[in-house]
Amino acid sequence: IGILHNSHYSTVPYGENNVWNRITSPQEVVLIGYLNSMVTFNGKSSRAQLDSQFIKFKGEDHLQPTNGRVSLFLQGSWPHELVPGTLLAIRTKLKRPTSYKAQGAFDYAQFLAQKNIWITGSIASPLFIHGVEKKGSIFRSLLYAPEKIRNWMGHQIDTIVPDTAGLYRAILLGDKSRVKSSTLEAFKACGLMHILAISGLHIAVIASFLYAIIFFTLKRSLYLMMHYNIRKIAGLLCLPLLISYSLITGGNTPVIRALLMVSIVLLALCVDRQKSPAPLLFLAAFIILLFNPQQLFTASFLLSFSAIFGILFFIPALKNIFSTTQEEQPPTFWSIFKKTVLAALLVSIIATFATLPILLYSFNRVSLIGPLVNIIVEPLICLWSLPFGITALPLLYFFPGMGEIMLHIGGYGLFLATELAHLLSNNFFIQVWLPSPPMWVIFIYYCGWIFLITRGSFTIKVIGFFGVIVSICLFIFPPQQFTRHWSTQNKLSFLDVGQGTSTLIELEKGFRILVDGGGSAYSSRTVGSKVIAPALWKKGINSLDAIFITHGDSDHTNGIPFILEHFQCKEVIVANQKALPASLTKALEDAEARGTLVRVAKQGEIFNYGHAKVICIYNFLKDGPGKTRDEQNRGLILKLETPESSVLFTGDIDTVAEQQLLQLDIQSDILLSPHHGSITSNSKQFLQTVTPKTIVVSSASREKQSFPHPTVRKRFKQMNFPLLETSNLGTIEINITKEKSVCHALSKQEQNPLKDYVRHVIDC
Repeated sequence: IGILHNSHYSTVPYGENNVWNRITSPQEVVLIGYLNSMVTFNGKSSRAQLDSQFIKFKGEDHLQPTNGRVSLFLQGSWPHELVPGTLLAIRTKLKRPTSYKAQGAFDYAQFLAQKNIWITGSIASPLFIHGVEKKGSIFRSLLYAPEKIRNWMGHQIDTIVPDTAGLYRAILLGDKSRVKSSTLEAFKACGLMHILAISGLHIAVIASFLYAIIFFTLKRSLYLMMHYNIRKIAGLLCLPLLISYSLITGGNTPVIRALLMVSIVLLALCVDRQKSPAPLLFLAAFIILLFNPQQLFTASFLLSFSAIFGILFFIPALKNIFSTTQEEQPPTFWSIFKKTVLAALLVSIIATFATLPILLYSFNRVSLIGPLVNIIVEPLICLWSLPFGITALPLLYFFPGMGEIMLHIGGYGLFLATELAHLLSNNFFIQVWLPSPPMWVIFIYYCGWIFLITRGSFTIKVIGFFGVIVSICLFIFPPQQFTRHWSTQNKLSFLDVGQGTSTLIELEKGFRILVDGGGSAYSSRTVGSKVIAPALWKKGINSLDAIFITHGDSDHTNGIPFILEHFQCKEVIVANQKALPASLTKALEDAEARGTLVRVAKQGEIFNYGHAKVICIYNFLKDGPGKTRDEQNRGLILKLETPESSVLFTGDIDTVAEQQLLQLDIQSDILLSPHHGSITSNSKQFLQTVTPKTIVVSSASREKQSFPHPTVRKRFKQMNFPLLETSNLGTIEINITKEKSVCHALSKQEQNPLKDYVRHVIDC
């Protein structure tokens, strides 16, 4: 059954009417369908999901039937009167979603595909959204009822407690879109993000809360107590309430997973099997993977089960803490409090160690104060705000005044938790960022813990102890740091950063150099953290020998500040410090304070890295930033020379600047096309002088018509220069060897975004 389901999750939708098959290229259409769920809003833009029914293409007179779910983006707020279940007619530009094709980068297309969303669209204005008057069937009303209730509750929360609405929506409705980015970052730094996701912890707290209320109510009846097992009845009565709540929260995978686990525990309680936790946990995992095997490869699944497995293994230790010794005096409140706090701290520490490799592999960061902060913040949110909030939701409908009071009281817990997270996140040493550990190191880590906790000989436990210690050391000091000094290979990685450029150079003897690091201006805050840094961490890189910045344009620099903050760098070479954006200037000043050397390259200056060298062919900005945009885009012209090959980096120079380089030594085997293949660059005379064996263009897929320009593309073909584009190949890796340079592209098959990235050899 799992194999059959896996085949469903691993293939694109079939059927000619599916919206995936109707939209093969970006185009504007009129789409008619039902609003599927509550619209999310982050303060600037809205996102909605539409179950498509009909589609009308430009130039056609008739509607065509279609099906499939579409994710829609609207700059601004969504019309309040359009609620889930409403039939809408929307004018939108649809396209197939794309992702950065780089190791470690967030795969947006795969993320949507796992939600059965294969097409995305943008809406230019709320005026292009129109509600269609049509009376729905009873079945359709029931189908969208949970989302209607969720939408109504969200609106009530926004109105009553606007200051804490974002956090309330997160813990009650599963909507984190309105949580401020600064608050999210503070919670991540303190290791508290799991509290903002409705998962096992929340469902367990809510189940316990409901169980206590129902059990207390049933105890009021002497007849029920005398004739029935009211504990089992209370457990069974919790199930329909938990199911209803899970539907109201959006029915996301973590919620369903938590509901399934809690339901199994409650059912086991009713059949007197509550003392067998491990089989119950395995049963929950089995059922989840039976219906969605892809869950096995998601971070949330692995984190949830690894944390619970870790705690279950240490249950004997926890029991020893809770067990009371035979004392003459009964335990005092202070002794019970100390044991409770110690047990909570121990559980938090165990969960941290159990999930440590997965956190590093998936997110490259771990909080150093997470276990301690959790025992303070979890009670504030899960034992204070969550019970008051969950009680307020039904009261808002039946007794609005009482519901408002409950929300305000619960809001104090959210306020204190947020203030504490912000206060602690300002400390520089509360978290560490580390490269992704290799799988064999993760294997040693977990084997070490298994050897430690199982009943084995002293020798086995010693081996396990050293396995854990060694693997933790390799988490902090990646094995690639030791092996790179014996490397005899030179490698270039032209990263897929969209409309921008960033090239990683890995040289023999372990030298690592980054040339530029930027992407689209729209992703100025994310290209460093979501593309460039993960690509480096996946290679086990946490330090760089040099960063060369050709010029200050944002699509060459907007990812550099994040790299400087989270990676050790010996030196940064620029064309002119006065020609850099303010954010980068500030980052360079901070880097200098930490010991990084920042200097301006001189014409003809040679930077030696073992047997390889980087030559500054020319510096157009040595005398200061230019007056025009074309002059400002000129900067460093760099040439990498190895014993086997040479690479020319030209930044965004134009044809005027190209003419100034013709008399210099610019002949190279590989050329990173000037200005991403723009028509204002790449003159025929310049190309004839460089005579490259391969030309690489770094640009976004949506810019294919302009970068490279059709005229330039035709020129490359006429001059017989092989062209490689990150827009369709993804990250391009070139291994330079003495015999032959081998090119690899790290990309996804366009027709199958759910499959893993594949490496394929390309002509070079």
